[in-house]
Amino acid sequence: MAALSHLTRTALLELAKLRDKRNHRTHSDPPWARPDGRPADAGTRILVAAPADPTLAFWTRVTADLRASWLHVATVTGAAEGNDALILDVHGYGAYGERRARFDLPILCTVEHLAAEHHLPAAAIGTWLDLAGASTTDPAPDTVTAAFDDAYAGIHQTRHIFARTECDRNGWTRAFGAAGIPDRYFNLDAFTEHLFRSEVGGVELPDERIAVFRRP
Repeated sequence: MAALSHLTRTALLELAKLRDKRNHRTHSDPPWARPDGRPADAGTRILVAAPADPTLAFWTRVTADLRASWLHVATVTGAAEGNDALILDVHGYGAYGERRARFDLPILCTVEHLAAEHHLPAAAIGTWLDLAGASTTDPAPDTVTAAFDDAYAGIHQTRHIFARTECDRNGWTRAFGAAGIPDRYFNLDAFTEHLFRSEVGGVELPDERIAVFRRP
């Protein structure tokens, strides 16, 4: 137990996989349920274990309700309430889930809350979190929510359409019209490239639209 308590999350994850293989364990709700290895659905999953038995892991789901999610995880893992269950892996949380070294249930529940409130996939919220630097820092849930409210610029059909809305928002479209300047004299391609390189980030959605977030 002393040795296991000093292992990284990824090391524990590998040990849990080896234990599953040795014991022929089958998870009840894994993210990959198809023979070809593709995800069973577009939902989120977390792989959790009790601190007292960190290589006995279970795939399950959480919601935006932190209290209910913690009680559920405690029931699934057998962890005593008050002890933080280990989150060994996640699925469906975008770049945040792929790059984060460790996971905290309050942040994952915050992602679920933002996704439900704004009708976005949790993966899009997670990719924004990574763009905002949360994969390598430890923001509080309230900080994440406030940062999202400041950054989210809505869903747009294409990058160029968002760039045109920015022209409108800045008053440029009206100014060009008032001055009699034809649209063709404005380099929309260059402006779009500037926006998405320096001022905003775009996260592609399953329907090929993009969720746009302003950079800090």
